[in-house]
Amino acid sequence: MSLQTQWRWSSMTSLLLKGASTLPISAVKLAWSAWRGKEPGKVALQRLGLSLDKRPDGPLIWFHASTVAECAVALPVLFRCLMEYDDRVHIMLTVACANALKLLQGALPARVILQLVPLDNPISVAMFMHHWRPQVGFLM
Repeated sequence: MSLQTQWRWSSMTSLLLKGASTLPISAVKLAWSAWRGKEPGKVALQRLGLSLDKRPDGPLIWFHASTVAECAVALPVLFRCLMEYDDRVHIMLTVACANALKLLQGALPARVILQLVPLDNPISVAMFMHHWRPQVGFLM
């Protein structure tokens, strides 16, 4: 194994370990917020990459919008996808802030799943991707 390959492997392993090591701290912070009533338990689970919602059968298109402004940009494309594709295709919109979540809850059609994006952690992201398995994703 060359020195460059060893360095890449070493740095990737280090990155994964650092990311994984932050998960317990994040989980404790989310549990504390849920216990104090600042975040509902369902929201805390979503941030950890877990979801109580069942993945719908058929294709899933994923849109990620970090801010309310990015949601405003994503919505026309999202609604166009709903018109273009039949009822088997579902759409998931992930948002990063609670304001966008509150704004959009109840305002989207039934074929649109609204979720909070998981924490920037390899374990949370892997659990999120394993559960939802989107066919395509758009980052706004």
